[in-house]
Parts: sequence; C-alpha cells; structure tokens
Amino acid sequence: MRDGYDRIVGLDEVGRGPLAGPVVACAVVLDPARIPTGLNDSKQLSLSERERLYAEILGSAEVAIASVSALGIDRTDIRKASLEAMRRATLSLCRRPDFAVIDGRDVPPACPAPARPSSKAIPARSRSPRRRSSPKSPATG
Repeated sequence: MRDGYDRIVGLDEVGRGPLAGPVVACAVVLDPARIPTGLNDSKQLSLSERERLYAEILGSAEVAIASVSALGIDRTDIRKASLEAMRRATLSLCRRPDFAVIDGRDVPPACPAPARPSSKAIPARSRSPRRRSSPKSPATG
C-alpha cells in the first residue's frame, strides 16, 4: 500500500452541478488483490464499461454512499455539503480506513482518517500496496 497504509478509501461526489436535489458521495475501499481490469475515471469509460465495472466493484470492494439534502446544501453551500457527504460516506464504511484520497481540492473537515486531496482520477491511485514489513459511483461518474 502507498506510504504503508493497508486500507485506503477513495472518495468522490456527484450532484454538484444541478440546481436542485442532494449531493451524493461514495467511499470505496478496493481489495488490492481484486482491482477490476480497466478501472479508470468514469468520464474516460463507455457506458458498457462503467456498467461492467460497477458490478465488479460492488462484488469485490467495500462501498458506502451518503448524501446531503438540498436543504442541507442551502444551509451551508455546495462545497461544504459535498465534503460533509464524503465524511458521512467514510463513517458508513464497516471499518475505518487508514487513509483517504479525495477526488477534489479539499479534505472534509473532521475526516475520520488522514487524507489528501487529489486532482487526478482516484482509480489509478486506489491501487494500494500492502503494508511494508521493516491510506465514483463508477456508473454515474
């Protein structure tokens, strides 16, 4: 795993563009031994590739989804609501991750794991090496 972390979660959100509705975030911890072939930024994939990967990810990874309502967005702003949805998704995982990689510029306040933002697509960075011995829905992008 990168930097000695065993359990790295990738976090991404959808729904920042619409003028109405919730913002939804997904937290995914991939099994390093079962990284789906062809995993890439959803915007780089065809619909059939996204659907195939969606099924593979759900079958082999730990996935949690959380949202913040339109009212919650109105109470703060879309950026804060997106970060809160990411934090909630991370807290919804069965086990806490050792590290989080966020697809975006900001780390959620009170993130339950050490984290760093990434301007690059998460999937390539989610391939986590094992701890050294001597930390999107794919279908929706």
